[in-house]
Amino acid sequence: SPRPARRISRWAWTSSNCSRDPRRAGGPTPSSTSDFAFSPDGTRVAFVRGGELDIPGWQRNEGDLWVHSLANGREVPLTDTPGVVASEPKWSPDGTRVAVVLTRSVRHAEAPEYSGAKILYSWLERSPSDVAVVPAAGGELTKIAASAERESAPRWIDASRLVLQRVSQDVKTREIVVADAASGRGEVVYRDVDEEWWSLPGSSGAEP
Repeated sequence: SPRPARRISRWAWTSSNCSRDPRRAGGPTPSSTSDFAFSPDGTRVAFVRGGELDIPGWQRNEGDLWVHSLANGREVPLTDTPGVVASEPKWSPDGTRVAVVLTRSVRHAEAPEYSGAKILYSWLERSPSDVAVVPAAGGELTKIAASAERESAPRWIDASRLVLQRVSQDVKTREIVVADAASGRGEVVYRDVDEEWWSLPGSSGAEP
């Protein structure tokens, strides 16, 4: 049988190319695949599927988390959240759960009267991201250390705890949070405040 590394490379190549061909992908609309993350034992791959082809990840306004079995090709959707983009999947050390960043994204388009029906301007409005944990076999999402701020960059400490980053919407405060994967409860273990940080009005709530 093929070596695991070869199977992984072959599947990643096939998945990427199938997403460009609706007949091979088994669906009417081609979609992109990205954010590949291999399970600790190398038998499964977590990845994000969804969104238009050939656009950068930061321009997406959809994308769900899936797990693919390298042994039999079976795929399980772990999220089904229209208008929310999944990213940064991270496996727990025991391979039973996957942490993921979820960002709600709304695409806006503007066509001034002088442009007729042609859309000249298009942009994405993103809500602060959340971190969640979901069973690798499928199941209910658990929000981790949820707040009104931006949570991102999850990393597993062990099979039951994570560490993540939290940044305030005005970008003046950064925190490191340790959280329980089962309950989602978090504790701030480090905080850094920089009142001199500024951003453009309307971009993150801060004034110069």
